[in-house]
Amino acid sequence: MEEQVRAILGDPGVLGDAAADIAGDASLQLAGITSMQTVQILMEIEDRFGIEMPDSMLTHETFSTIDSIIAAVEVVCRQEGFTAEQGAEA
Repeated sequence: MEEQVRAILGDPGVLGDAAADIAGDASLQLAGITSMQTVQILMEIEDRFGIEMPDSMLTHETFSTIDSIIAAVEVVCRQEGFTAEQGAEA
């Protein structure tokens, strides 16, 4: 799943090639992510994993690091009854 999240962040409209070099626990805001890019990331995650992030998870903390994004996707996938990998295949 980390590879898929990094691919989303690696989009030229987000972080581009720099996404590969960001530590999982590094601040995405300090890496240059804007609020508009966060919305783009959210939409791509929902499309790629076939999930809908609940309003309660639409927080700065959820999208603050790669690790926090992965954790949130895993929680939502479990709540919806499948693994993130199964969701990504949808």
